[in-house]
Amino acid sequence: ANTEDGDRGKGFLPPTVTVPSDGLKTTIAGVEIEFHNGPGETGDAMFIWLPKEKVLLAGDNFYSSFPNLYAIRGTAYRDVLSWSESVAKMATFKPDVLIPGHTMPIQGQDAATTALNDYSEAIRSVYDQTVRGINAGKGPDQLAHEVKLPEHLKDKPYLIQFYGSVPHAVRAIYAGLLGWYDGNPTTLNPLQPKLKAKKMAELAGGAQELTEQMESALAKEEFQWALELSDHVKWLDDADVKLARKVKIAALRALAAREYNAPNRNYYLSYANELESGQLSEVWF
Repeated sequence: ANTEDGDRGKGFLPPTVTVPSDGLKTTIAGVEIEFHNGPGETGDAMFIWLPKEKVLLAGDNFYSSFPNLYAIRGTAYRDVLSWSESVAKMATFKPDVLIPGHTMPIQGQDAATTALNDYSEAIRSVYDQTVRGINAGKGPDQLAHEVKLPEHLKDKPYLIQFYGSVPHAVRAIYAGLLGWYDGNPTTLNPLQPKLKAKKMAELAGGAQELTEQMESALAKEEFQWALELSDHVKWLDDADVKLARKVKIAALRALAAREYNAPNRNYYLSYANELESGQLSEVWF
């Protein structure tokens, strides 16, 4: 048969058995197995239940880290509520062994069920806090700094923000529900970046003074502020753009050294490396 198509390449075979919305129970090689729909990280995600062994294979909807409700590489909105509900559904099976798509299995019915319930609650809490903040008129920048995991969950080993990040999740929820606009008329039609940079320089007393502030921020280990100032200095015709680039590289590597979250750390370092090697265009710097 011709199995080549336009986007999947050679060798694709269409499925002969599909999983209906209410799941599929079958036997494979003598093993009873159940396929359950569990939208979360993706809309087509599933989890697997082995009823005789009481083993649940969670796929990527559960792993020992706060979940990556938003990936900084760029993704379509991941339905946070569905993710929480799917993990809560897993908990109702009360597995003796919980096998994540990544990280080590969790053994014991109490430990596995508690982990799933906590995970579901953590996701739902971040969602609910964000929605409450939205209804109070708060924007994504403010909420990203305010929303926290509940006190009784923040130190759970399977909810440490090593992979996913609460601030990123908050921004994704906000954008997923409302889009890019935060409701503040100041941000409805902001100044063009180069014009804003010139006005920042005027406030500082000139390009040289703004550059000195940038260097001072780096020296004082105010690395995020140094980054933000470097992004203004780079637009100025009468500024040392190469110096701004060097400051940004140094600030990125310093932030990476302090960063616990793996994707964030990787992005800081990768961006710094590409800036240093000249691979990034002027648009990015």
